[in-house]
Amino acid sequence: MKLQEWMTANNYSLHDVAAAVGVAPHSCANWLAEKNVPNSTTMRRIIELTKGQVRPDDFFAAFLPKRK
Repeated sequence: MKLQEWMTANNYSLHDVAAAVGVAPHSCANWLAEKNVPNSTTMRRIIELTKGQVRPDDFFAAFLPKRK
């Protein structure tokens, strides 16, 4: 599940997620825009916050080459 999908389903704003995982809102905005990915510490916090519904591969899929 993508972070944006989880946020919508659980009524979390960008600021809510940023505060919950200890980052600036612009960092969270960059993840949602697929400009970068969370570091390992933050990734663990996201997994905990979302109870495992959002996983690392949900972020990295945007950076992998498309399969033919």
